[in-house]
Amino acid sequence: MKKYCFIILFFTSLTSFSQSFVDTYKFSEYLFEKKLYSDLIYHLHSVDTSYEWSISQNDSLNYLLGLTYYSRKELASSVKYFSKVSSLSPYYYKSKFLQQYNLAHLHDYEQADSVLNELPDKDSLVIALKNLENAGIALLRRDLEAFKNYESGFEGKYYQLSKQEENLSLLAHKIQTEKKKSPVVAGVLSGVVPGLGKIYAGKVGQGVVIFLQQLAFGLQAYEGYRKNGFESRQLYIFGGIFTLFHVGNIWGSVLSVKIKSMEVNDQINNSILFNMHIPIRTIYN
Repeated sequence: MKKYCFIILFFTSLTSFSQSFVDTYKFSEYLFEKKLYSDLIYHLHSVDTSYEWSISQNDSLNYLLGLTYYSRKELASSVKYFSKVSSLSPYYYKSKFLQQYNLAHLHDYEQADSVLNELPDKDSLVIALKNLENAGIALLRRDLEAFKNYESGFEGKYYQLSKQEENLSLLAHKIQTEKKKSPVVAGVLSGVVPGLGKIYAGKVGQGVVIFLQQLAFGLQAYEGYRKNGFESRQLYIFGGIFTLFHVGNIWGSVLSVKIKSMEVNDQINNSILFNMHIPIRTIYN
């Protein structure tokens, strides 16, 4: 009799344990679908720790946490939980690809490469996706030689990847042919002709305005000199303003080239990351 009671109690507790996980996960999925990310994080971090979840159950919760932090753009936390998803999980490949993508977004290219290289080659589609992600990381590093090696593996046979493979090749060409402008040249040009450095930096409108402004100050200073020579107060006032703005214009032109270069660089990086993300979303959603 005691034996049967023990068996009944065992299976009752097992059922209760299983039901507890199902309830936790279902409620977590509900919160995720409603985009109640703060509530979801609080819920998952406050579940009853007296339960010892199985590996697969832990994988599911870690995946959901990784996805939640990813949706909140808290990429470091997202990486932490995606890294905990084991290879036994059906979410393993998606977790790893999102983990490396987040690492690339965080400029941790070495670790992103490491995650990809440790990922088993499940099938030809996974191999092609790994190759594309590696190519993206090479471009983010501006390592065009490494990119060429990965580009040779672009076959264009998977619709989930073909457009992004083409786009990465175009971005590589843009990086290679992009003419880098010199801050020194911008400064010298502005020193010779006010506003010319801004035009060189791509700020044509600003360059024209600065030229006209300095021309007006210069003419006012010259007019004072023409009337009263070096004793002219007008000469010193407008000459001083001209000089002050001229120095500022030279330095501003130098900064404009640097800022423009950073803007172009960021734009290219965002395009690379976008083309790395689309295939992951297409394949695993």
